Amino acid sequence: MKKLTLGVLVLLFVFLLVGCESTNHPESEFRYTESEVKGIVIQCKEHAFHPDETFSATANLYLSQGDYTLWNMYMNMANANGTYDYNVTIDINGETHFVIRQEEYKVGELITVTKVDTYQHSNLIKTEYK
Repeated sequence: MKKLTLGVLVLLFVFLLVGCESTNHPESEFRYTESEVKGIVIQCKEHAFHPDETFSATANLYLSQGDYTLWNMYMNMANANGTYDYNVTIDINGETHFVIRQEEYKVGELITVTKVDTYQHSNLIKTEYK
């Protein structure tokens, strides 16, 4: 029994010392690079509406209590103080791209966006603009 226990301990020690073959191959990992580029606004449209979170949470509290009058009042305030996201179409070096912004831009305005390149096996697989 002592020999079996000693054998198992030696085997565990060898595994700890040598380690197992890693399945994490660095050449298959993704690599990202970011850079800032300038683009000209071609179009800017309202995209999504976001009610004010504070008023909306208060309205939902009153809704859970069954008070529809206060729920209605606070939801109206949440909508009145809400904001839009804007879908901005931009031209970068003759190519059209889309970004989402929380502020409105005028057509022809020059804006800065972040270009994110995704590489796998040192090959460019995707480019996004944020």
